[in-house]
Amino acid sequence: MTDFVVPLAIAVIGLVATDLGAVVGARAAKFGAEKNAEAVRRQVQDQGAVEHGHWMRQERLNTYERFLEAWDECLRLSQGSADTDSKSRQSRPSSFPEVDAECSAACSSSARAESA
Repeated sequence: MTDFVVPLAIAVIGLVATDLGAVVGARAAKFGAEKNAEAVRRQVQDQGAVEHGHWMRQERLNTYERFLEAWDECLRLSQGSADTDSKSRQSRPSSFPEVDAECSAACSSSARAESA
């Protein structure tokens, strides 16, 4: 009978050690999985922040490009009106630098009509 007790005790100890090892392994795997999930969650948050920053910079760039296009259009229009003004000033008589010929003719004809 004693021949069976020692191997039985060793088998029970082996079984308990196997179960204990399985529990420790399961807890270690759970801990590793939780750490992995936390790392993945953090990576997704960080990537979202990076993507948002990139999107914001792109929106600012697009807005600035539209502003520059509008500014160029304003400059083009103001240059065109400045060129027109300078050409019309050059064509005016020197005795009437502020008034063109059509305006002075209209003014003189209305003055004659008032005096009559």
